[in-house]
Amino acid sequence: MPTIRLDNEVYEALKQLAEPFVDNPNSVIRRLLEEKGVLPVGPNRANARKAMVVKAEGSEIQQFADAIGARRLRSTEFPPDLRPLLARGNYFVCGGHFIIIRISRTQNPWYGVAKKVIDYLNENKKDYFVALLRPDSRGWVYDKAQVKDNIQSGYWKLASDGYYKINEDSLRETSGFNSPGDFSKKIS
Repeated sequence: MPTIRLDNEVYEALKQLAEPFVDNPNSVIRRLLEEKGVLPVGPNRANARKAMVVKAEGSEIQQFADAIGARRLRSTEFPPDLRPLLARGNYFVCGGHFIIIRISRTQNPWYGVAKKVIDYLNENKKDYFVALLRPDSRGWVYDKAQVKDNIQSGYWKLASDGYYKINEDSLRETSGFNSPGDFSKKIS
């Protein structure tokens, strides 16, 4: 069996994708290759293995999701071509609504939302919301129609990396919320 060396950053990233007490670096890499379609999924593992739950982008997102009663989606709940985009685990369901939760920790907030995910949602989901958080659980929320309008109006610009870039200038005051409870009211 060949030996490979991983730098600390890659090793730490693999640990974030691992299911505790189940995975090792090889099984995480294998699962990623299976999801990409590079390796076939073994029949026993495909049925026996739990769906991968990926650690969200910091505890603020998980705390916010918990406060609104949201459940994180598993990557297996999406088509295989979208699964690599979902590696950060920022995708939730709450009260029947699909919610993308992104966070900005910079003084002047900016966010990125994957075009492929937005396109998929526009084609396949009745409704969804994009929540753009600050670390203190304040932020902005946009429904499907508002997302489409922001894109068509050019407020959310598509960058060469395939992500819509959202900066402070494109955040509308009317879409703001001050707490998880306030957010819940806006989406109900």
